[in-house]
Parts: sequence; structure tokens; C-alpha cells
Amino acid sequence: MDKKGFAHRAGYRLGRLLRASTRREALIVKWLAVKGVPSVVTATIIWTVKLLLLGALLYFTFWVALFYAILLFVGALQSWGLILPNAMKNDDGWRNGASGYGDYSGDFRVDAGRFDEEK
Repeated sequence: MDKKGFAHRAGYRLGRLLRASTRREALIVKWLAVKGVPSVVTATIIWTVKLLLLGALLYFTFWVALFYAILLFVGALQSWGLILPNAMKNDDGWRNGASGYGDYSGDFRVDAGRFDEEK
């Protein structure tokens, strides 16, 4: 049996979703026709709802893309050292220094050291 890939499964699900929405739309059109609504008004309502949904999707997508672009821009500035330049070079922490291996803050060792360590 051939294993279906991600694109096949996603396309299949998208097709089922489209078929279900088309079926639902046809039911709404029939229901409105039974209620006596003219077909021009029904088509206008259907297209208005579709355009509102598309607009909401594009609005959401715009803000997500803008947020991602700002993150990329700030990350590029950070990597070039234009913002927060001291955050890139951190001399504090555990390293070998003038007083041996230890915890340093600047040029001074701030840990107590071990009892068997040479001074």
C-alpha cells in the first residue's frame, strides 16, 4: 500500500472542506429561496460574507507578517551590533583569568574558590 504524503493529505482535507462549504452554501441558498428572498439578494449576501471572511484573513495575515518582519529586522540589527552591543560580548561568568579558573565579574574573581586551590 502506497503511503500518502503531507501534500496529498492536506489537499484531500482542503477538498473535503471546500466541498462541505459549497454544500452548506447551497443549503443556505435553498433555505433563503423558500423564505422568499430574491436570488440577487441571496447572491449579494453570500458574496458579502465571503469578502468579509477574506478581509479578516488578510488583516490577520498582515499583522502576523509585520510582526515577523519586525523580529527579523531587530535580529539583524542585533547581529550587526547596532543595538545592545554589550549583550554580545559578555566577559562575566566562569572562565580562566588572572586568579585561575573561577567566576569573574570584569577583571575580578567573585567566587570564594576551593580550599585546595593555590592562591
